[in-house]
Amino acid sequence: MNEPYIYVVLIGLCILVFSFVFAKPKKQASSEAPQIMQEVEETMEGFLAELEEDNKKLLDTIAHMKENHNLSLQKMTERMERLEQEFHQERQDWKRLVLMTAENAGQAQARAAAPAPPPQPLQPEPAPVPEEPPKPIAGIRGRYEEVLRLHDEGKSVDYIARKCGLNKGEVNLIIQLALQEEEAIAKK
Repeated sequence: MNEPYIYVVLIGLCILVFSFVFAKPKKQASSEAPQIMQEVEETMEGFLAELEEDNKKLLDTIAHMKENHNLSLQKMTERMERLEQEFHQERQDWKRLVLMTAENAGQAQARAAAPAPPPQPLQPEPAPVPEEPPKPIAGIRGRYEEVLRLHDEGKSVDYIARKCGLNKGEVNLIIQLALQEEEAIAKK
């Protein structure tokens, strides 16, 4: 219950009690006065108990709100301190970068302004090392001796491919190259 309403109710009760007491003749008022006063006191005690209960609830709510506020304030303070530290670190990094860029630009200008180093005297080139003469490449017969031996024996291309671990196209190509090589040698 809200406090303004309680006061209005209390004032209303007081008016009611006074009007009830003063409106009756004095004889009736004197006999019923203690009973009315007792009822008013009981009513007032009930309102006071209710008012006290509402005040306790209000104080609990305020204490809870204060606790939440303090926690939020503490979190925000910690976050603000962390952000300030990050800001100062970023600022220092930025200053270092600017200084390094300025130093690099200064070094580049100094290199550009510096005279070129004197040319080095030419050294005689070392004598070339003679290369070994190329080794003769063995013919197709030398490289694929087993394939051609099996072909000369009359074995099929499938059998030769399986036996030598090659595919049929490779076996056919080797046989054709060997025949061409033999023809070229025969023409010489």
